[in-house]
Amino acid sequence: MSLDKYFKRKSFEDEESIKASSHVTPSSLKKSHIEINPDTLLADPGLRRPIYEYHINDRDAIRRAYLQKEIMIKRVTFSEAPRHNKLTSPDIQKDITQAAAEEITNVIIKDLGDSLFSILIDESCDISIKEQMVVVLRYVDNNGHIIEHFLGIQHVRDTTASSLKAAIEALFSKHGLNISRLCGQGYDGANNIRGEFNGLKALILNSNPSAYYVHCFAHKLQSTLVAVTKKHNEVGDVFNFISSIINIVRASCKRMEVITEKQYARIIEGLENGEIASGRGLNQETSLRRYGDTRWGSHYVTIIRLLAMFSSVLDVFEIIREDGMNSEQRT
Repeated sequence: MSLDKYFKRKSFEDEESIKASSHVTPSSLKKSHIEINPDTLLADPGLRRPIYEYHINDRDAIRRAYLQKEIMIKRVTFSEAPRHNKLTSPDIQKDITQAAAEEITNVIIKDLGDSLFSILIDESCDISIKEQMVVVLRYVDNNGHIIEHFLGIQHVRDTTASSLKAAIEALFSKHGLNISRLCGQGYDGANNIRGEFNGLKALILNSNPSAYYVHCFAHKLQSTLVAVTKKHNEVGDVFNFISSIINIVRASCKRMEVITEKQYARIIEGLENGEIASGRGLNQETSLRRYGDTRWGSHYVTIIRLLAMFSSVLDVFEIIREDGMNSEQRT
């Protein structure tokens, strides 16, 4: 059976015409660039020739010519923009931080999925004198591991239980969470949070009876240690003595400046002599720190800081002694 029945045979003349029409020389693809005079370009955007009407090989040159024509645009584009492209603007840094925070939060919410979760909450005043509430999610992932992730910081105008609950609901709504999936809540011992009737704990339990309350174990341990310490005379005397030392050193700006300078000089000398190691986070102790009964770990930090700066503390006490002797001589 002949294939001519299914395929139309082309004549020799047709094949020659197709070859002739399809034959494109390389020189035809490489169009020579036109000479551009910025003075002849129209400044009015409404009267300009559209950029797409130019040959594709000339469009970048046309754009550069327009940028060079406008003095202000030329100065910003070719001079100021590359010099200021350091991403150090506060607005740019905030945008980058916000974008990173949103991406990380989305990963956390995706990992949480439809699982039940509990929340850990604390509130404190920041450096701008605004009350901030910190929310941490605690859940079990698909591998059976207990996960704790920081969810966000929510500004609250006051610390009443109703305001805190409204802030939590707003944060949950923002991230697609529901209070009905809450199976636990953990806070410190503040009355506005752990109140049996009007506290945050009670308000959440009214909405979800399965959100069991657990008092912060770190806060419990700190309170227990402080109570035991105060009952032990010798240990109690040690901390009273430490508190007196810190109060004396921090009594004036002059003394605090002196101890900072003395400690800084000792750190430099120790690094040069190889007596102390260098590294990230090391040798940061340049001021004494008070301990607090409700801040867990603060007693330990206070003792460690005092031991590290004890020589500088002795120098300050020596200066205080000399000032006292000089004042007696002047009188």
